[in-house]
Amino acid sequence: MRRAGYIDEMILLSDEEHAQLQGNIAPICLALGKLQKLAFKIIHSTTILLPAWKEILAEFKLAV
Repeated sequence: MRRAGYIDEMILLSDEEHAQLQGNIAPICLALGKLQKLAFKIIHSTTILLPAWKEILAEFKLAV
């Protein structure tokens, strides 16, 4: 699949390589999903947690 100059290298992998890659990235995807849910809950939480969240983001120089 080609989109805006990018090539989907997944189609170049064998079935075994594809399964191995999916197995390797599964824990990362799971952790990112949990982090996204946590961030959503904090942002939409009570006024006690949100200021603390913004302080942490400022400390790490990240955008809200």
